[in-house]
Amino acid sequence: MSKVITFARKKKPSDWIRFILLWASAFITVAILVYIVGFILVRGVPYITPSLFSPTFTTENQSLFPALVTTVLMVGLTLSLAVPFESSPQYILSNTPLGGTSLCESYV
Repeated sequence: MSKVITFARKKKPSDWIRFILLWASAFITVAILVYIVGFILVRGVPYITPSLFSPTFTTENQSLFPALVTTVLMVGLTLSLAVPFESSPQYILSNTPLGGTSLCESYV
């Protein structure tokens, strides 16, 4: 007859206190986040106008569009350099398990 070894520990009263504190802190964090986002939206939405997205930036028309385009381009360039190209031979060769050569044989 084999013995079944279990590693479950007995629950303590302090486990419930930790559980309640964990959920309370998570609720408070989400509530603060919702408050901050709501505050920004309530105060900022009235100032969004079509001229804010004009393609030219002047002192009279402080457009957001050039900054948005530049940000998207920089994020795209950064991601294209930082994210590995998964079908390249170097990626496949460096990410195979030890002893496994099923993917490597066709690239070597």
